[in-house]
Amino acid sequence: TRIHVSFHRSIAIPSSLFVHLITVREADQPFRTTTLKKIPFDFDAVSMYTSALFHLAIAQFSNQYYLLHLQRTSPTSAHLSTTIRAELRCPPIDQLLNTTIVNLHIIKRMKFYPLPCHKHAALQCFYDQQYFCLCELSRRVNCLEFDQNMTYDGRGYSPCEHAGQCLQDHPLCPTSSFCVCKDCY
Repeated sequence: TRIHVSFHRSIAIPSSLFVHLITVREADQPFRTTTLKKIPFDFDAVSMYTSALFHLAIAQFSNQYYLLHLQRTSPTSAHLSTTIRAELRCPPIDQLLNTTIVNLHIIKRMKFYPLPCHKHAALQCFYDQQYFCLCELSRRVNCLEFDQNMTYDGRGYSPCEHAGQCLQDHPLCPTSSFCVCKDCY
């Protein structure tokens, strides 16, 4: 699958982009693959290729999440092209619900998660510390576990230097890994 991502002129183009590909599996936890794509200076788009079949693609940069692609049926290989726009931003739940609700225990708080989907007709997604939620066409909410701090770090061993973060494409049997380093390293 080829994923081509461009940026609307209202979005500041980052130097790199995390892309989270999520596959929903029956009777099991969703499977997530994360990759990092550097964006060359003076470019306003980037393409990446993956052999993974996925239902959901999420872009992450500048501590923000954007919905890239949602495949409601069985995933297939394709050429996907999307533009990151402000309306595809997935806000954190504390921007959608009041602090009294946000401070509730997760079980009690999640009972209020349908409210943002009903209240904001254009809202497509939002997240909290543990879940990434999608607003369905019927305005129901569908949440899946999403660890914002997930790393596949080789079970504690990291070959990365200068406080770089090691990411691998699979938690148990990785086929590729890369170091996420601060700029200029």
